[in-house]
Amino acid sequence: MSRIIHPLKAARHARLFELIRQRNLASAVDMPVSTISPAEAQLFRLQAERSIRAGQIDKLAG
Repeated sequence: MSRIIHPLKAARHARLFELIRQRNLASAVDMPVSTISPAEAQLFRLQAERSIRAGQIDKLAG
């Protein structure tokens, strides 16, 4: 005698298993999170801040 599984519960379980599978695949890849050096990261942040400020100044002037 087989048990009847509620369709929503089955879909939820399938989604959970898919998320677990994706997480396991992602963790199996051995790669660094970032290849950027700290100096490059700081330069990127400074450039982003400068472009944000320039956009704010243009907005105020416009």
